[in-house]
Amino acid sequence: SGSYLRELESYRALVGREGVCRIPQVYHMDGCAENINLVMEDLSETARAGDQVSGCSPLEARSVVTELAKLHRAFYPMTASEAPPWGMTMAESSDYWAAAIERGASVIQDEVASRLDRSELELALDARAAVRAWYNLPVRRGTLTHGDPRVDNILFVQDGAILIDWQITGWRNPMHDVGYFLSGSVATEDRRANERGLLDLYAATFGDVYDRCTIEGDYRVQLLSGLMTTIAAYGLLPLSPEVDRLLITLLRRNVAAAGDWDSISAISEACPEN
Repeated sequence: SGSYLRELESYRALVGREGVCRIPQVYHMDGCAENINLVMEDLSETARAGDQVSGCSPLEARSVVTELAKLHRAFYPMTASEAPPWGMTMAESSDYWAAAIERGASVIQDEVASRLDRSELELALDARAAVRAWYNLPVRRGTLTHGDPRVDNILFVQDGAILIDWQITGWRNPMHDVGYFLSGSVATEDRRANERGLLDLYAATFGDVYDRCTIEGDYRVQLLSGLMTTIAAYGLLPLSPEVDRLLITLLRRNVAAAGDWDSISAISEACPEN
């Protein structure tokens, strides 16, 4: 699937780059698409792994948003021609994700619908209908993105956050990462209470080249990254009790965020013809 190569090349791109996000210290890296060998510092006694179901606190969210802004700023702006060939892109992966989301939506209808409010189910099905339009939106502001910055791909230390697991890194809008993180890794009420302040923090960390108004407009449509991924997960993962608990938590957070921002409507507003 290219996951090994993306992780390897991500660390090669990140190590030594000025002002980039915090990652574990890398002592050795080698490999290819079929194999990988990474030797990194041992953080087992100094860092705490995030818990996706519990989510993270507003203070922890601030540390993650800061690191995401530093990552995106370090590679911004990045045009399509400058995007690394090993990275994922939205349009090129749309067929894969559309198929997975179609399967996942069927699982949600058959296995989960009775545990959702009508509005939650309707929004999830609306996302399924909009999947190809969303994945094929033009990338007018591109950068290198983590792609999967959920809280259990983050290590927390006393003075901040460390990003790990770079297997779906790619060229996307910066808010893909921020929307993914805030819509799934922060409890809904905490997100609602702190969301705009966290976008303010992102803008201040990033700098004037990506202004606050544009950030919010991008965030509105890009936060669907969380919902699309969760629906797809229902089509990709066997529903063990542990997986079910994780996915229903994510789904409820994701649809709440998408509903709060009317993100489905934002897709048509962002299309080139509009």
